[in-house]
Amino acid sequence: YTLDGTDPTATSTLTGASPLTFTLSKSATVKAIAVSGTLTSTIASKDFTMATYTDATIADLNTYTADKQFINLTLTNAKVVYVDVDKKTTIYVREGSKAIMLFDTGLTLALNSIISGNVKFDYDNYYGIHEVVKNTDTNINGLTITPATSTVLDPVSTTISELLSLNHIADLVKLTGVTITSTTSSSKTYYYANLGTDQIQLYGSDDLCAKYAGDGNTHTIIAGFNNIYSSKAEIKPFDIDGVTAGLNTIAADNDNANSPIYNLAGQRVNKSYKGVIIQNGKKMINK
Repeated sequence: YTLDGTDPTATSTLTGASPLTFTLSKSATVKAIAVSGTLTSTIASKDFTMATYTDATIADLNTYTADKQFINLTLTNAKVVYVDVDKKTTIYVREGSKAIMLFDTGLTLALNSIISGNVKFDYDNYYGIHEVVKNTDTNINGLTITPATSTVLDPVSTTISELLSLNHIADLVKLTGVTITSTTSSSKTYYYANLGTDQIQLYGSDDLCAKYAGDGNTHTIIAGFNNIYSSKAEIKPFDIDGVTAGLNTIAADNDNANSPIYNLAGQRVNKSYKGVIIQNGKKMINK
C-alpha cells in the first residue's frame, strides 16, 4: 500500500496483517492492492481528510457568508427558543442578541433549556440563514444542559424594518400591531404582515394566516426568521394572537399524570424512566 497517492506495486509497503492497518498524521490518499504470485489486483483507493476545527461562537457564525466545515462551537448560557418536535430537524438557539439554526443535527434539546459547552458541527449558510449541521464528530457529550422550568415562549420583540434589514436571523421574533394582508397570483395566495409602509412576507402557516388576512384588525405574531428569498426576509408564523400553527413546545398540562416528562438533560422521556425527572416545571424522583 501507499500513503502518498502513488499507485502501489508488488514492491510497495507490505501490510503483514489483515485487515490493513496504518496511522495517518495528515490528510492522505491511501491506495492498496493484493498480490498473489504474479497476480495483482486492481487498486483500491480512499481519501482521508484530517479535520482541523475552527473555534467559533454564535456571534462569530452570524458573520460567516459561506459554508465552512469543522466548527467547534462554544455556547455560553445559550437558550433553546424553538424546537420542531415532530420533525426533530429544526432547533433555534439564541445567545445574547444572536441566534443560529440547528438543522438535522441529531441532538435532542428541549424548548427553553439552557446550553453551555462545546459541540462540533459544519456551518451551512443556507441562502443567508445561519445553520449548523451534523458531521461525524457531532455529539452532546461536551454540553451542559440546564432543563427548562417554563413553557412560556421567549421571542425577541422587533419591527418589520429590523427584519428587512436582516436582524434576528434564525431567531424567534415577535411583531405587534401589524395587519395581515394577502395577494393571489397564479392560483397561489401570499400573506404579508404590514406596519406603516413596511411589509414582510409570511412564509408557511398559510392556514393560520388565512384566518386573519384582510380583517382590518391589528395582530401580534410570533414567528421564526427562517427564510431569505431574493435578499428579502421572510418569517414563518407559529402563533397569531395566541392561536398556534403546529408550534411544538413543551405543552403545559394541569394534570401531572399526563404532562410531558423530561430528564435532567432536557430530553423527553416516557413514564418508565427511572431517576430525577422534570414534570410541569417541578423536579421529582420517578422510582
